Amino acid sequence: MNFKINRQDIIDGTIELHSSNWGGRASANLDGKQLERAREKGWPFIVPGKKGKSHKLYVRAHFLDPVPAVTLDQQEILLAEKLRIVDCFFAVLPIGMFIGHGPLPTLLGYFVVSANFKILRSKWMPTLKWAAIYALSIAVFGLTTMLSKLIWNTR
Repeated sequence: MNFKINRQDIIDGTIELHSSNWGGRASANLDGKQLERAREKGWPFIVPGKKGKSHKLYVRAHFLDPVPAVTLDQQEILLAEKLRIVDCFFAVLPIGMFIGHGPLPTLLGYFVVSANFKILRSKWMPTLKWAAIYALSIAVFGLTTMLSKLIWNTR
């Protein structure tokens, strides 16, 4: 996912942040120029600021959530609204449903959970988000259950 950070009080220009959906890796550009990372704990990006001062930009991936946590000079920058606990609970629920049916449904359940977090981060209406999460989870659960029974009964 791509995000833009515009802090005119600290830096000149706009930081473009690209966060990988699967690997959690991030890259940052300041007005099209790649930012370097510092060789220290957390591997922050070094952002040149006003008056020659440099700032540290930390980007941490959240498990399954496509929106990373970003900190610039120890100040948290919200790229998107934080998810509520109930949202996270229902997004992760498919893993629990799939665990009882073997490794294939559990693996597919992981991808459903990842898709659920992407749905929660979409700009849809809340009721549409919840309907999509339930529909996706139930459809994949039903398909993997039938597939699992087909595989185990043929052996």
